[in-house]
Amino acid sequence: MRDGPEDYYAPELADEFDRDPDCWRPSDASAILAAVARLMGVDPRSQRRTQHVSWARQVAMYLIRTHTDMSYPAIGRLFPKPTGTGHVDHSTVIHGVNKVTERCADNPQQRRVMNEIMRQVKR
Repeated sequence: MRDGPEDYYAPELADEFDRDPDCWRPSDASAILAAVARLMGVDPRSQRRTQHVSWARQVAMYLIRTHTDMSYPAIGRLFPKPTGTGHVDHSTVIHGVNKVTERCADNPQQRRVMNEIMRQVKR
């Protein structure tokens, strides 16, 4: 049984820690969204509110914020609201970025997953 968002990752990908500094270059938001979808097995732009989709969405927001020069409101416009009307507010993006930052600080596996996503973006 899956207990938390970290259980949705492919362990064989998360175990490889990428130390290549070029992995962390600024990237295109659409490439980050595609890499998150491939690694996590769900579209982060989905309007579903399940824990898995929400976590993928937050990971995508975090990576886009930290690896592009996009503002919080611009990132929010990439994600449709679950209600189907409009887009995610900038405060939701801030919350998502903060949530991923906290989880990565406590969990080295989470940092490896971020590295793997960015390695896929680089390809």
